[in-house]
Amino acid sequence: MRQSAYHRSLQTSIADRVWNWIWEHFLSFLEGVRGIPGGRYIALSAAALLVLVVILRLVYGAQLRDEERTRIRHRHGSRTYIDPWLEAQNAAAQGRFTDAAHALNAAVLERLTRRERIRLHESKTHGDYARELRSVGSNAYGPFRDFGRLYERIIYGRGECDAAGYGELMERARPLVSQSVAA
Repeated sequence: MRQSAYHRSLQTSIADRVWNWIWEHFLSFLEGVRGIPGGRYIALSAAALLVLVVILRLVYGAQLRDEERTRIRHRHGSRTYIDPWLEAQNAAAQGRFTDAAHALNAAVLERLTRRERIRLHESKTHGDYARELRSVGSNAYGPFRDFGRLYERIIYGRGECDAAGYGELMERARPLVSQSVAA
């Protein structure tokens, strides 16, 4: 216990000890690299690769933040969600028409449940919503039934949506997401 290794300052933090350990191992690594033929070039290549990975990660993160800024966020109490109408437009602009069709469907359902006396539930089908709209005497019944039929034919029939299909869906969705649905 009288050896110097056992005499440590109580003021040295755990972070200092971890940093010292890392530094000692780094120095021993450098000593080991010196003994390898071409070790300097290997170490420089590894360092350059590490710098490249960090730069690529920063660029990727910036792109994700830019995409996030283009989305409109709404606050409802403590929940935050992305407006599906805007998400549909963004996905269509990027050529992801199947994703855009799903977002457009979510936008239509969200707007109708906000405006009409129906409740949104993940187990309901378009037919269920159409029957609810008809039972409450909503003017949105006919346009929603037509939208739902086209959506199901595209998504569940073909399995994917193209630009033309998205255009048709958008045309039928516009009156449903506007403030009033014509009789």
